Amino acid sequence: VLSGSEEKGLLTSQVEALEGETIDGVERLENYGLAGHPPAGSEGALLCVGGSRDHPLMVGLEHRGYRPELSAGEIQLYSMFKQFIHLDKDGNISIKAPKGVIIEAESFEAVLEKDATIQGQNFWANAEDDIALTAQRFAVAAEDGAEVDSELHTRRDISSDQQVSDRKSSMQDMRDTYNSHTHPDTGPVNEKM
Repeated sequence: VLSGSEEKGLLTSQVEALEGETIDGVERLENYGLAGHPPAGSEGALLCVGGSRDHPLMVGLEHRGYRPELSAGEIQLYSMFKQFIHLDKDGNISIKAPKGVIIEAESFEAVLEKDATIQGQNFWANAEDDIALTAQRFAVAAEDGAEVDSELHTRRDISSDQQVSDRKSSMQDMRDTYNSHTHPDTGPVNEKM
């Protein structure tokens, strides 16, 4: 049972081995590319190679209080802080992070065969250059408003089921003004907007 540990390039631990026996400086062997710092109370196998207790090694550490219950064949990378990456039996990958997920990369690409859904209280996309959305159909639904802090260019028609307005007036106000105006020579407009 692990009673304490510290990082020294390789995790070294204090271990409770046989009854009443405490061993300091036990090195923990890990797989390359996967590092963990198990909490006190974790259990594992203490190896004494060749029967020598001068340099025991700790392998296979697990903590009963934090280990998730999994179905046969599933894998989960997890911590005691409630984050996890879960590869489940149905072919899904679930990521949970109670505080946030940060991805730092030169580029990021997601290729999806079906749908993409982003749900959140707020959503921001910041780019120094361009943000391009290419889709057969694109919709923005916002209860309180959607803002574009730049010029908006479109190659297709813009449709709205609601009022379209700017800082001065609405499209309906412009229609009302146009439809009611008259020309001195010809009278009222022939074709209303």
